[in-house]
Parts: sequence; C-alpha cells; structure tokens
Amino acid sequence: MTNIEKGKCEELCNEALTEIQKANEYFKKNDEVNHDCSLATADLRWGDRKTGYAEGIYQTLVSLGYESEDMKKLSKLI
Repeated sequence: MTNIEKGKCEELCNEALTEIQKANEYFKKNDEVNHDCSLATADLRWGDRKTGYAEGIYQTLVSLGYESEDMKKLSKLI
C-alpha cells in the first residue's frame, strides 16, 4: 500500500470515527428523551390508576348513602 493510499484510508477511518461518535451522541440524546417520556407516561398511568381508585371508592360510598364534608371535597376533586 502506498503512502497516498494509507493517507486516504486514514482519512476515511477518521471520518467513520467522527460519524459513529455523532451517531452515539444522537442515540444517547434519544434514550434520554425516551426515558423522560417513559417516566412521564408512567406518572400519567399511575395518576390514572389513583384517580380510578378514588372514583371507585366515591361511587361505593355514594351508593351506600354516606354523606360528609370530606365527601363534598372528594366530589369537587373528582
């Protein structure tokens, strides 16, 4: 292999290294975004679960005829 060929191969290798580093930065950023999105989605699902649980309790208490100031607060929050 001539010196010119070695030089061109070295340039291509450096270009490939630069591109893979850029790609890895992109994947890292994407993983962070997806991780945050996953956490946000999990938080929303957790909130939905808690809301459904509270609504179920409220409906049960209403069907039993239970009345109190806390029930009034609960009905406003739901």
